[in-house]
Amino acid sequence: MRIEELIKLLARGEDQEIEFKRKVSSDLGEEIVAFANANGGIILVGVDDDGNILGCNAEEAKKTVSSFLNSIVPPVTVKFDKVSINDKEILVIKVDKSNTITTLGGVIYIRIGNSKRPISLSEILSLGAEYSLISVDSIPTNIHSNKISKEIWRWFIKRRMERGFREVKGLKRKMMITKEINGQEYLTLAGLLFFYKEPQEILPHTYIRIVRGSLWSRIGGPVWKQVEISVRKVYEMIPKFSLITGVKRIDMPWLSLEILREAIVNALVHRNYAIHSEVFIEIKNNEVIIRNPGSFPPGVTPENPQPIPRNPILYELMFQTGYVERQGGGIEMMRERCRELGILMEYKLSPNYTVLTFKLPYEKLLTDIERKIFSLLSSIDNASSIAKEVGLSKPTVIKILKKLESIGLVKRTGKGPSTRWVITK
Repeated sequence: MRIEELIKLLARGEDQEIEFKRKVSSDLGEEIVAFANANGGIILVGVDDDGNILGCNAEEAKKTVSSFLNSIVPPVTVKFDKVSINDKEILVIKVDKSNTITTLGGVIYIRIGNSKRPISLSEILSLGAEYSLISVDSIPTNIHSNKISKEIWRWFIKRRMERGFREVKGLKRKMMITKEINGQEYLTLAGLLFFYKEPQEILPHTYIRIVRGSLWSRIGGPVWKQVEISVRKVYEMIPKFSLITGVKRIDMPWLSLEILREAIVNALVHRNYAIHSEVFIEIKNNEVIIRNPGSFPPGVTPENPQPIPRNPILYELMFQTGYVERQGGGIEMMRERCRELGILMEYKLSPNYTVLTFKLPYEKLLTDIERKIFSLLSSIDNASSIAKEVGLSKPTVIKILKKLESIGLVKRTGKGPSTRWVITK
């Protein structure tokens, strides 16, 4: 590490990814585990809490830290470096994010802000689901199997037989829709989400929240019905553009139904149900943003989708009823369709959320005359002059300028005769 980099870390102070240590203390192994179970981080030994350099014997400190590493299960990846400033040594310990949950003495620690702490059972479940160590959807609930909706069950059997799946004796238990506990059958989480009429009565965090400006609504029901309702609702709320085919004009949303459906199905099927947060869908003029709890499993990225469903039982139920097809192929399909439509598609991943954004460049939402008026604003800034240039009335031009203002392309300055319109981006 260069001295310049070290100075930047000292100035930054302790945070989610940086820890200062005066010396190698007995809890340093816990710090390493906490970083490994979060996003990784850097520990600077020989620095006090305020970022003042005290120095240490880097080689001796490294030997002690190495002895701590032997007690961490499974092993973590740690890199050592040494920086000298004014004859004072600082040991730099870089901890990589682990691909699995790590422990020290059988205890799991995690980094939260600028401190570490052991994690709770619910957090263990959430973290285990993130690393695909725990199939959360297979965990039994306290809802008895007799609460399965008979209507939904008949629909399920009919749908799966139409797709070539034969009826099997003991299907509920074989597909892990239910589990036996002390001689009683209970719904698993997947069974509850799929076959219970209103799972949100039991699990309020399983709603979909749709947001448009200051307005919002919640979509509940079994997961497959959430797909049907939310796809229809969001599709109706997306701003439309016009296509002319012969003498017929068709108004349609800029994001296709195929793309939207795939994105919402993915958000529900692959979310981490151990994280108590809803799926959020935000609709803007030229953006649709879908945020679902949970990141991609280790080894899986948006660029390299792999057939590793986070919720394998729920995935199979949705597959057998026709809501999902090829695992991993959906992302490729969305990318291809977005390229064809000129839509920008971007994933942003964090430890607790996956955010998928679809964005249409504003110019694609505008009619020919709206584009012309927008382009004229680079040299003309008043409505009267623009009206003469395009051959429209001034009120009509002002109406178009207000539309451009509403979607953030232009802004208005001045009042009355002094009103001017300028491009904002």
